[in-house]
Amino acid sequence: MTSVVPWIRFHLVLGHGSRRWFPPFVVLALSSALALQSLGPGFSTAAGLVPVAAIWAAWTAIGLGSVDDDPHYDLLVAAAGSVERIHQLRALTVALPGAAWTLVMGVLVGLLAPVCTEAQRQSAAGAQCDQPRPVASLLAVVVLSAGVWAGIGIGTLCHRPIVRSRAVSLAGALFLLAGMMILPPVQHTLLSVDRGHRTPALVLQGATVVWAAGAVVGGSLLAARRSR
Repeated sequence: MTSVVPWIRFHLVLGHGSRRWFPPFVVLALSSALALQSLGPGFSTAAGLVPVAAIWAAWTAIGLGSVDDDPHYDLLVAAAGSVERIHQLRALTVALPGAAWTLVMGVLVGLLAPVCTEAQRQSAAGAQCDQPRPVASLLAVVVLSAGVWAGIGIGTLCHRPIVRSRAVSLAGALFLLAGMMILPPVQHTLLSVDRGHRTPALVLQGATVVWAAGAVVGGSLLAARRSR
């Protein structure tokens, strides 16, 4: 643990110095503010923010610790000990602010969501109206974290040295994000979440955790092969 903390700090300092964290942060902050300004039932708001969370996490993961020339990248690898370690710690570094955002937004969405009218209780989204606010906040955190995990996996697979061009990395990440979001199982799950069903929210979160873990492990191995 003591060896992990300095590297997380290092990635944060490197990202702060490059200012590459700022554009995705602006997108996330503006989207969050707009969502809070026009809150619907808690699950609807959370489900609508999943793509935004995925875009932020992928964009941040691509920019975090990214250096533009081989000599500096080689120094970074030498300091870390291996390419695999850089990939793993980068994903963890993105997960930390992502977890903080999901916690804050989940609590706000759950607590500030408007009280349902009788018409809404009789509609397809009526299941959301029966959720106690603490439960709604917890499930909103679960839903939002799914977007973060999905983005971390995509950003890890599109990072150097797997993809050497940063422009290609961003374009590839957007392509993968769009492809993931239009998959019928993903759309069906998000629609079920939007209607207030708990089980699809847990399934979505579990699937994205598995995806992110597999992407980090696979990306680390692929990066090691590409760097030889």
